[in-house]
Amino acid sequence: MSSFDLNRVLMTGRLGSKPILKKTEKGSSFARFSVAMHRYGGKNEPKQTQWHNVVVWGNQAELCERYLDKGSSVLIEGQMDVHFYELEGIRKLGFQIVADRVQFIGGPRSTMSHDVVEGILDEDATEELLQ
Repeated sequence: MSSFDLNRVLMTGRLGSKPILKKTEKGSSFARFSVAMHRYGGKNEPKQTQWHNVVVWGNQAELCERYLDKGSSVLIEGQMDVHFYELEGIRKLGFQIVADRVQFIGGPRSTMSHDVVEGILDEDATEELLQ
């Protein structure tokens, strides 16, 4: 009997702040930003905002930093990354979406064609981040 594991995220939402572009020690570009999406309850329940941390690599990271801003609407396609980190001596569990594709679908600065923004995730850079 074979098993099939799937780790795929597809979401739309709005940026909570401008993407922050950084470089690794080896020179790979990556950008981090948060995306808000709304979860709607029943008839008498208010909507709930959920925040998701996103990291994107390479040329896409540079384009995100250049063209996206707080409030920009995006479609994110990628995978969920679960990792541990330490904060004030306490080991914590973190979650982020590693984006394979970021598509600009509206917002204050998304004047560029979405076809130009689609790219390929730099797998070496992802490995470097996760170590």
